[in-house]
Amino acid sequence: MIFIYKINDINIGEKLQYYRKLKNKTLLDVGNYIHKSKATVSKYENNQIIPDSITLLELCNCLDIPITDFFPVTKEKNNNSNSLFNPFGTNKLFMYYYTDKKLMTSIIDIFMK
Repeated sequence: MIFIYKINDINIGEKLQYYRKLKNKTLLDVGNYIHKSKATVSKYENNQIIPDSITLLELCNCLDIPITDFFPVTKEKNNNSNSLFNPFGTNKLFMYYYTDKKLMTSIIDIFMK
């Protein structure tokens, strides 16, 4: 089974606003939690800017939702188990993680046959 993220269907702002209102939080409440201004949170909701990965994780923590709620997935059956598919169009995988108050970055080169 291959999972493909539908990039064109991602609307972080719409979902962020939906969950914020569902949880009865104001723009200021969310902004204070993620250490951003309410104007910045408003820009996220209006899709004027897109939150980085760390901020997106902080938003998920604030709203008590899994990060997968932001990303629609299509499941496609893999007809050829020997074939590999790279949906990202790049041969590098960037991973960011936060530990001991430091942002760590890893870059992995992907080689496909």
